Amino acid sequence: MAAVSGTRGTTLDNVQLIEGNKQGLKQSQAREQLNSVIDQLSSAQVSVLLLQALQMMADDGKSARSDAIASLSKRELEVLALLARGNNRRDIGDALGISVHTAARHIANMYAKLGVSTVAEAANIAFHSNLVDASQAQRSGSSLRQ
Repeated sequence: MAAVSGTRGTTLDNVQLIEGNKQGLKQSQAREQLNSVIDQLSSAQVSVLLLQALQMMADDGKSARSDAIASLSKRELEVLALLARGNNRRDIGDALGISVHTAARHIANMYAKLGVSTVAEAANIAFHSNLVDASQAQRSGSSLRQ
């Protein structure tokens, strides 16, 4: 616990260092001060800081994924769920009563909004966003065509 409280103080020092840099502190001086702070950290403090940084990155990823999912239309969410379950464009069109071309257009729009370029990436987002349970995906590799 002492490492955590020491880490908070060090983190505050780092924030002050960054603020000092914003106020015109030369970059080389900021680098020297940062190196000095790093040298003073114990390995336990470094571990805690790394864990905090990893948690923040994970939280940012979840937030970005939530924002991307929120940007999808109702129809695009339906298409994403079907795609993640292993359906191809023709299957998606048949399931939703739309043409293959329209299904392909929904997939392209969804990919753009999600920032992905493959079925696997889209399915990964669907699984991690709890839109689809991984057990619902078809196991056959040939069924993952688009």
